[in-house]
Amino acid sequence: PFLPSHFTQRSHLLFFKKPFQHTAPTYPPTPPALTHMPSHNNGGMATIEDVRYRIGSVATLGVGPEDTLVKEMLAAVVSRSEPIMKQRGWPVVRLAEFYPRSEGLQGMNTNHGELIQLRCRSHRNKASLLPYAHVMAVMLHELCHCAIGPHNAKFWALYKELVTQYESSE
Repeated sequence: PFLPSHFTQRSHLLFFKKPFQHTAPTYPPTPPALTHMPSHNNGGMATIEDVRYRIGSVATLGVGPEDTLVKEMLAAVVSRSEPIMKQRGWPVVRLAEFYPRSEGLQGMNTNHGELIQLRCRSHRNKASLLPYAHVMAVMLHELCHCAIGPHNAKFWALYKELVTQYESSE
C-alpha cells in the first residue's frame, strides 16, 4: 500500500519509523479567519452546505509561547482540509492538538470525524514544532478514517487520492 517513507503501520495507528529532524516551521499564507463564512448568491447568507463541512472548533494545548505558531499551523491545516471534506461529505466536529505519551502516535480520528487529534510538537521537546507538511500529511491520513477504519488496501488507495488532490490544489 501507499505509505510515505517516514511512516510505518502498526495495528490501526500511524507511527514514525524514525524521529524527525526539526527545522523552522513554514506555513502557507495565513487563511481567512475561521469564523468567516463564504457568501453565495443567496443574499450574503451562508448555506447549510457551507457550514456543514467546516471544522467546528480548533484547540491547542495552550502551552508555551509557541502555542501561537501551533494555532497558525492548525488554521492552515483547516484551510486546506475543508475543501476536501466538503467534496467527500466528511464533517469534522472538532480538531485538537494532542501530546500522547507514545512517541510514534501522530494522530487519531474518533467516531469518523467527531474529533481529530494531531501531534504538532516534537515528542522530545514541547517547544519544538513538527513540520507543517508532516502535520498536514497526518491530517489527510486521519480524514481517510472518516470513510475507512482499518489500514487496508482501500484505505491506502484513498490516502493516495487525498495526497494527490492536496498536491494538485497547491
